[in-house]
Amino acid sequence: MKLRKVSSLRVTTLLDNTVNSLGPLAHWGLSTLLTYVDSDGAPRRVLLDTGSDPYCLAQNAKSLKIDLSGLGAVILSHGHLDHTAATVEVTKLNPGIAIHAHPSTFAERNFLSDKGERRRQSPPKGEGLAELKEAGARLVYGTSPREVTPGIWATGEVPRMSFETIMELSGGRVLREKAGREVDDLIPDDQSVFLSLNGFGLVVVTGCAHSGALNTLSYIEELTGEKPRALIGGTHLTQRKPDYIAKTIEDLKSYDLALLSPSHCTGFYATAQLAAVFPRSFELNYSGRTFDFDELNKKKRLLQR
Repeated sequence: MKLRKVSSLRVTTLLDNTVNSLGPLAHWGLSTLLTYVDSDGAPRRVLLDTGSDPYCLAQNAKSLKIDLSGLGAVILSHGHLDHTAATVEVTKLNPGIAIHAHPSTFAERNFLSDKGERRRQSPPKGEGLAELKEAGARLVYGTSPREVTPGIWATGEVPRMSFETIMELSGGRVLREKAGREVDDLIPDDQSVFLSLNGFGLVVVTGCAHSGALNTLSYIEELTGEKPRALIGGTHLTQRKPDYIAKTIEDLKSYDLALLSPSHCTGFYATAQLAAVFPRSFELNYSGRTFDFDELNKKKRLLQR
């Protein structure tokens, strides 16, 4: 696979669980904006996920002086409610926009506690297929790697080859509706975004990486023949046992990442471990954080390695 290279990349975390300054709001969930110039010199913007709360997403965009109209596409990393809560609102700002998703993204999902209590995990009410179509969205389904806009790719389903498991939960299980019955949710819709930045290399942006951060990186390497050099986003290391985190960190060393910025579902313990082991490449992530690769190059000379 030969990728069209992009330039002048900026990756902005519009919404995350944490903040580091006055202005942006924190709310459990994730939404990431990719702003770049394609190989023909055209400026483009793509939104990965729409976060966990429409008000918080809108307020953060306002605080950051970001206009969410004029987007090229929206990619949904998976169908959990903390990544899909403002998709209708974003669509209304972008009539006719393509929403790229896996066929299972809008399946009914529920957390079933050991006590028999149910809690919704699928897109919030009012953010489903009927509402999206009414708002003017154009749903584009896929399970394979595909170029969403010139230079920006979605992985589609990620093969699960490593030791990594979906996620660790206590007190219950997540169930998904399939063919009229409930089955354990293996989150087949999990996908990430990748691109090739001119003079730098592969940049990977994840939602939760339920398929495993390592599986995601190795799959992208298999597709492109190159090792990723930047990883930004969720890694779902929260609630993982220390040996699982240690194994993940050890295997991450093989990628020699120039930029590592975990967020959202990574969890405090794993984030602290990653910061300690990768001091040169680690960058803290939070609501409002922008990674401007031109600025990072001046700071860390990433593009000249």
